[in-house]
Amino acid sequence: MEDDKVAKFIDTRDEQVLEDCTKAQLQSVADHFGIKLRSSKVGERRLEIVAQLRARDEALGEERPQTPASAGENLSVGGSSRGSSGSRRSVKLEIMKLQLEAQLKREEAQLRKEEHEQEAQMRREEPQLKREERKAQLRREEREHEAQLRREERELDAKLKQQEIEVNREVELKRAELGLAPPAPPQQEDRRVRERDLPVFVPNEAEGFFDHFERVATFKKWPRAEWAELVQGRLTDEAREAYNMLDLKECANYDAVKRAVLHSIKLTPECYRKRFRECTRSPGKSSAETERDMERKFLKWLESEVAKSAEDVKRLMVMEKFMSVLSPEIRIRVREADIKDLRTAADRADMLEEALRPRREGPHRPPVYSAYGGKL
Repeated sequence: MEDDKVAKFIDTRDEQVLEDCTKAQLQSVADHFGIKLRSSKVGERRLEIVAQLRARDEALGEERPQTPASAGENLSVGGSSRGSSGSRRSVKLEIMKLQLEAQLKREEAQLRKEEHEQEAQMRREEPQLKREERKAQLRREEREHEAQLRREERELDAKLKQQEIEVNREVELKRAELGLAPPAPPQQEDRRVRERDLPVFVPNEAEGFFDHFERVATFKKWPRAEWAELVQGRLTDEAREAYNMLDLKECANYDAVKRAVLHSIKLTPECYRKRFRECTRSPGKSSAETERDMERKFLKWLESEVAKSAEDVKRLMVMEKFMSVLSPEIRIRVREADIKDLRTAADRADMLEEALRPRREGPHRPPVYSAYGGKL
């Protein structure tokens, strides 16, 4: 008894049924229609069956109009051979056509698969891109907001100063009209009050100390002639000795005192680099303040390294990365040599490693029992 799928195809000639047929079922279909299969592969067998059946149908469709209904004569041998050869060519063409269609379907399926993979990749990357864009947008908005606040603050200060000048002028005119004496100059602040507002001096933060002091002194409107006297009360250790080395005239000059103190601290580029790399966000400090502090320390580092161009900054960054991969012993010796050129630093590091290798490996020692031939 024939298989259900074989019987279904024989009845319906539905090519879709062949897609589910096995190799044995395809052989049964071919035997039923008298088709000789040449291929051993399932896919090619399907194509052969479909192609030969289509060729038969086309051959039958062409031969029926040419055969007289009343003649009852058979075709000649030559006509039969021509029909069979044409049928074979039709079969080959049909097989080639079906193979091309199958190849096109495979290529379309591959293209659809690649498109799906690209879409999936884009969907995976889209949230990350959106987060980065959002962060960049927030940073831009924060900088714009800070710039706007600074502009408004400057405008407000200018307006207040202008109003103060106008009010003082009106007061002076009124006093002149009334014949009153000019007001006495305001009394100077008590020295102890000023000292209470002074920042604490830390040797490694000497520049920050002077920046803070100058801001406070400017805001409080302290006379510049008194700045040197106020600063010297906060100096300690090497800074105090540098101040004592100045003559009396220089001791009264704030700029001279500042230069002497900074020179005595001897802040190296390595100190500025550490300050920038170790900079963190302090409690109670906003993101904008932290950003400005980092930028100021980075610029101080560049200034100490005399990095003025993009090429100088690149050299500085590459040199720092190179120093980080060296061993601590080699790194210290290269830094002590104060080498600025990367190639020279690399050559020096190689030379130091060669020199230190024998010391690390130690001298060669003979076996303990060499005198006894290696045996007890």
